[in-house]
Amino acid sequence: MSTEKDIVGFIAGVLIVVSCLPQIVKIFKTKSVKDVSIYMYILLFVAQALWACYGFLSNDIHVIITNVVSGSMSLIVIGLCLYY
Repeated sequence: MSTEKDIVGFIAGVLIVVSCLPQIVKIFKTKSVKDVSIYMYILLFVAQALWACYGFLSNDIHVIITNVVSGSMSLIVIGLCLYY
C-alpha cells in the first residue's frame, strides 16, 4: 500500500518529468529557440545527472527514474537549441 510519502514523491516525479514538455512542443511548433536559454537547460541537466547519481548511490529507484527521464527531456531541449 502506498504511503503519503510515496504519493507525494510520485506526483513530484511526474511533474518534474512533464515540465520540459511545453518547451519542447513550442520549439517544434515554432522551429525557433530564440527565447530559450540553453545555459539554464545545461545547468538543469547537470543537476539532474547528479541527482541520478545520488539515486544510484542511495539505491533509490524513484530518484533514479525521475532524474534519468527528466534529464533526457533536458537533453532534447539542448539538442533542439543546437539544431535550431
